[in-house]
Amino acid sequence: FLPISSTGHLIITNRALGLDADEPMLDSRGAVIWIDPPTIDAPEGRPLTLKLAADTYIVVIQVGAILAVEMVFWSSVASVFRGLMGNDPSGLLLLRNIALAFFPVVFVGLALDDWIDANLFSIGTMIAALVVGAILMLGAENWRKRRGLSLDAPKTPAELSVREALLVGAMQCLALWPGMSRSMVTMVGGYFGGLAPAKAAEFAFLVGVPVLGGAAVYKGMQTGPAMLALFGWTEMLVGAAAATISAALAVRFLVVWLQKFGLGAFAIYRLILAAGTPAELSVREALLVGAMQCLALWPGMSRSMVTMVGGYFGGLAPAKAAEFAFLVGVPVLGGAAVYKGMQTGPAMLALFGWTEMLVGAAAATISAALAVRFLVVWLQKFGLGAFAIYRLILAAVLAWWVIA
Repeated sequence: FLPISSTGHLIITNRALGLDADEPMLDSRGAVIWIDPPTIDAPEGRPLTLKLAADTYIVVIQVGAILAVEMVFWSSVASVFRGLMGNDPSGLLLLRNIALAFFPVVFVGLALDDWIDANLFSIGTMIAALVVGAILMLGAENWRKRRGLSLDAPKTPAELSVREALLVGAMQCLALWPGMSRSMVTMVGGYFGGLAPAKAAEFAFLVGVPVLGGAAVYKGMQTGPAMLALFGWTEMLVGAAAATISAALAVRFLVVWLQKFGLGAFAIYRLILAAGTPAELSVREALLVGAMQCLALWPGMSRSMVTMVGGYFGGLAPAKAAEFAFLVGVPVLGGAAVYKGMQTGPAMLALFGWTEMLVGAAAATISAALAVRFLVVWLQKFGLGAFAIYRLILAAVLAWWVIA
């Protein structure tokens, strides 16, 4: 339920655990486990693969997360039931808004289900979703602040209009892209509907009950028997129990955090995770690069240098490590530029003007292209040593200047 994409993290985890293989799975007798057995019309059939079983397991165990939401927000759930009995008008309005936010994703999800399974459950698409989601979060946070919407604004999910609830539903369709985060896009929709961060999170969790429940039932009917033949009931129940406990803790933490700080920190985390998850390194090596990159928060350390060093430790040659450092810089520097631009962009333009901005961007483009070309050629021949010596000389000169 944290707005950093549980599905994205589970895709990374599946890869780390080797659960993304596409070979057909066999039962204890050595026979292929079929989802759709071969027929005359479809002689190839549809076998169960470890990746498909793990992807289904990810969806089905989220039943535990539904139980956590109902426990944490029992007062809102009870209000809905009272509304159905005609004893709580606000509970009936809340139910209406949950339904309006739920139905768009049902129609789009059913229409695109096979295409999503075939094309979007991968590391590469997940990385892109993390970056796009982070930019969306930063934009929504800036929009909230410019509109003067405080962290404790009084509007409740039951007070959303029909139009605002449908907007949340439309936003939720973006969460069909694994790595985008259903809770995040629903919260952003709640922002645009005038809800404070904590109330937007509450509505996101309540909307998640029918969404995750429906997805679990749908996936369970499609591949449930084959998945149970592979994993068994014990693993399913343990996974659901773990999901219940972790979801309850995540929900409590997130509500308290949002009441104080908003969504910004989660956007930054998404950019860091995206930057540290390249498709050609193992997950462990990618996380190592991401950890190394944190050192670049120390001014003077050099983001490209620590990323290259992390690439070295991941087994990349110098030129390939440099290439990876430049690619990682796209979401990191792009996210930083968007974030800073939203914070102080109008004031900066008032001071410098568009001409200076465009000239600066053009100069940065040319100088960066020349620097990248030079560095790749240099590293293919000599490695990083000369740059280390230059840094030591520069540090000595600066120290002498400061002391003098």
